[in-house]
Amino acid sequence: MTTTRTIAPDGTEHAPSRTSPGTFPTGVSAAVMDNDRLDTRLPHILERLAPLDPVVVADRGDPWRTSREAWSSIAPDATHHLVVQNDVRLAPDLLDAIAVLMAAHPDAGFAFYAQWDTNCAFRVRMGALGGDAVVEASARDWVPAQGLLLPRSACETLAGLPPDADRDDDEVLARVLFYAVEPVRLGLSVPNLVEHDDDPRLGFNARDGLRRTASYAEHAGPWSDLPATTWDGHGWEEIGLGMSAEGAHLDFGLHAPAEPQALRQIRVPWRRVVAEVGLAPGDLDDLARTLVAEVGPAPAAGPDPEALHEYAVACALHGVAWRSWWRGGRPAGTWSRSALVDAALVSLWRSGARTDGLDPQDVLPLAHRALAAGARLDGAVAAPEAYARLTRWFRTTRAFDRIW
Repeated sequence: MTTTRTIAPDGTEHAPSRTSPGTFPTGVSAAVMDNDRLDTRLPHILERLAPLDPVVVADRGDPWRTSREAWSSIAPDATHHLVVQNDVRLAPDLLDAIAVLMAAHPDAGFAFYAQWDTNCAFRVRMGALGGDAVVEASARDWVPAQGLLLPRSACETLAGLPPDADRDDDEVLARVLFYAVEPVRLGLSVPNLVEHDDDPRLGFNARDGLRRTASYAEHAGPWSDLPATTWDGHGWEEIGLGMSAEGAHLDFGLHAPAEPQALRQIRVPWRRVVAEVGLAPGDLDDLARTLVAEVGPAPAAGPDPEALHEYAVACALHGVAWRSWWRGGRPAGTWSRSALVDAALVSLWRSGARTDGLDPQDVLPLAHRALAAGARLDGAVAAPEAYARLTRWFRTTRAFDRIW
């Protein structure tokens, strides 16, 4: 048996629990950012990470201070360090994935969570459609730090920063990983292997609602069959898609050189802007209306009809993205059909609707039909021109739903 180290806020160490000895390959250490709440998922996390003998870092009262201590706790002989937060569930395959990914890409970092309404989530969904095991994280988002593996050089950089950075930990991480002179390439696992827990008592769930992953899987198959990784860049000029409580939206980056970060992300409701990229709003409305009537869940199931309409549009736009925007465009209907794709489409629904009383699986017939129909729509301009049109539209109208 080995003891689990805990680093208290005053820097002292003690051993409140014990874990079983592990057989995980050397070279990886781990830390858990914890707090004093009794309802954390710490026992589950320590059990899953037992082979890494994780350090438990007690809450410092500030996200960056806690994060800095966690990244500083990398073991002396480790080449990589995993930091997880204490309100997550870890897939049984996580350690297998880490072993394969760090061997294949030793200089890269990997995030195992992508919040379902972000540009990172869009990339994970498109990666699921493409049968990828890794997609590159989008620099337009905050760094998804719920479960993050970084090489030693990045850990040492983070540990060397001042504790009073006056920014949240994800912003500091972005400066080191995305905006440094020598940035660290960050991959996202497909599927996601760290899930934000549903429990409303945890973290900010009661205030902010659920923040699930884009495509979580308990068992994703053998990670030894790792396909070749396509690194797509940081997504600064990428058109992303998503759902929110207000409906389907497009988002894109806007360079802002006067700001500390290289860009800002613009989120726009689809009706305001699809004409700019060659699509007729009326055609999408007609398509969604027809499909909801033909294959949408029955009204007795309780879904909001407007939410179903917006979801059908969102899925259709993913089909448009597949054919016209994602990696230069790919033939319609050539995407993967798998449980991971189903999980990605269900999370897209739940990220916007969160409808009680409906089995999320019931939206899949609508999702697949809309995805295929969207890929058959004509008129969408190619990605570079579509981005140029969107940025021109923004600078002319300044009409946006959200910018950050």
